[in-house]
Amino acid sequence: LSRRECERVAEGLQRHAGISAGFYHAQLDAEKREEIQRDWMNDDIKVIVATLAFGMGINKRDVKFVIHCAMPKCLENFYQESGRAGRNGEEASCILFYNYHDKQRQSHLIQLNSNEAGASGARRQADGQASRNEENLLRMLAYCEEEEECRRRFILRHFGEDFRGACTVACDNCRRRATRAGPPRVLRCAEEVSQILEFVRRCKADYPSFPLTLSSLRDLLLGKRNTRRGADVERLPHFGFLAKKKWSAETTFCLLKRLIIHQVRNKLRVMAPPLGLPVSHPSKYFQVPLNPYVDTDA
Repeated sequence: LSRRECERVAEGLQRHAGISAGFYHAQLDAEKREEIQRDWMNDDIKVIVATLAFGMGINKRDVKFVIHCAMPKCLENFYQESGRAGRNGEEASCILFYNYHDKQRQSHLIQLNSNEAGASGARRQADGQASRNEENLLRMLAYCEEEEECRRRFILRHFGEDFRGACTVACDNCRRRATRAGPPRVLRCAEEVSQILEFVRRCKADYPSFPLTLSSLRDLLLGKRNTRRGADVERLPHFGFLAKKKWSAETTFCLLKRLIIHQVRNKLRVMAPPLGLPVSHPSKYFQVPLNPYVDTDA
């Protein structure tokens, strides 16, 4: 959350839900931050809405939940922040509100930081750090998009542990598997992936000024015509080929996100939409309808 978003969420909790909440961010003076933290520790306020400025040394044992209002920039941050709940050994909840466009926002911030560092003369180091940050972000994105593997197993594997036990308190994925009839749907799509990459290559080569975003790419693959721009792009081979295969918009977008996660992005380079554009996809609480297993082998 930004500082302004932090304040807005705390205000909304108080005004619309009647929840005693305070906000905490680095722009507050030290005395105010200390006051808010003390009120929260003493239960004078029930919820604290905070940015990363809320220190890792916080140890309030009766925290019952941690809610991430947006996707953290890496699994390490997510793990540490989530660990502030349930320190008394009792059951606690961790909820992450996620939308794919959170990734675009984080990527934008990574690039801004890289540009600022590069302007100071440390271009090589800045590029290297930006690349590492982007890799970390992709792992966080993979966690958010995962609908099958146990969340605990996913996180522990990231930290080098091989967890083969069962969730003692089932995560959302384990609960979903327990109530599902039959195995998950597996989508084999090596041919489609090859055609998508060829479409992107031709689009970049023949129409370098065309604003190709993940959303516009999805629409082109589904044969949706843009009356304002892109009529020439519609003449490219593979335009609309997924519509002929009866693919839905959700399945197509899910596959494109999977290609980004699996780092086929070296071949699939698309623009992040500018910040501030209205988002047509509502935030989802781990509710991607189809999680295709992308088979990119020939």
